[in-house]
Amino acid sequence: MSGSVVAITGASGFLGRALATRALAAGRGVRGLDLAPDREGGPSIELVRGDVSDPAACAALCAGAEIVYHTAAVVRESGPMALFERVNVGGTGAMLVAARRAGVRHFVMISSVMVHGFDFPDGVPEDGPVGGLDNPYCATKIRSEALALAAHEPGVFDVYVVRPGDVYGPGSIPWTERPTRMMAARSWIYVDSKVCHVNHVYVDNLLDAIDLVLDAKKSGLPFTVTDERRTTAREFFSHYQRFLGLRGIPDLPAPLVLRAASTLDRAASALGRELEMNREAVRYVLRRGQYGIERIKSIGYRPRIGLDEGMARSFAWLRAKGHG
Repeated sequence: MSGSVVAITGASGFLGRALATRALAAGRGVRGLDLAPDREGGPSIELVRGDVSDPAACAALCAGAEIVYHTAAVVRESGPMALFERVNVGGTGAMLVAARRAGVRHFVMISSVMVHGFDFPDGVPEDGPVGGLDNPYCATKIRSEALALAAHEPGVFDVYVVRPGDVYGPGSIPWTERPTRMMAARSWIYVDSKVCHVNHVYVDNLLDAIDLVLDAKKSGLPFTVTDERRTTAREFFSHYQRFLGLRGIPDLPAPLVLRAASTLDRAASALGRELEMNREAVRYVLRRGQYGIERIKSIGYRPRIGLDEGMARSFAWLRAKGHG
């Protein structure tokens, strides 16, 4: 699709920037939508300021575009359901309507493996059980995904759904920047880290997978993407610990941490505050299974960047940001 116009929601975010950079390198025009477009440190693209749930902003983004990458979402472990509902579900609906009216041919929705919730069968495939309906992010990703797939019309309006695992790399807040920052501040702990797993995917591997799905014209189906490596939480996060030269970070049992987090959450709520490491955030690092990726492998996906190289690239970015 060289030379075509690419539209990206959440263009100032981690994944939006990565997609824009790759699209520009391929010779495509790029237009981005974000609530607060950041012109510093990101790719040079046409920026539209606006809310993804605003029909006028969505229409301005989609005008003349051939493909839309929908990355905009509230990506947090917890928070008010109304916010998640407005942005994740309402924003997806508004973008689908605007894209269809503008004659967009390809709509790529970035979903999440969290549609399967926190307790899922090991190796769960894309058509496996969904869960986590008590969590606002999981629940609204399930509903927004359903909206997108319902709008799919093969050959007219092709909808592609990609479910990334835990995306790390330069720019990732939850899986790169935040754990490093919290470790440096001595506010990080491990929780059952030798039995829980991080289903990581390096950001460039994810972009490769998205390209594969589009090139193979595999619309109308969700595709899970990870690095397909069984990595314990201890193994994954200890890379950052070694990067910082830290020793002696405690590893506590999950029941104890969940009880303490629940107590702190109630106290913070009474004060009108939200803690960075809350009960829902703890649940995210307690997943014990691995997601199946046979569907994306069947069209040729193989992770290009291994964990050691991905971490080395992440360390370079962290140093440039003043960490370490």
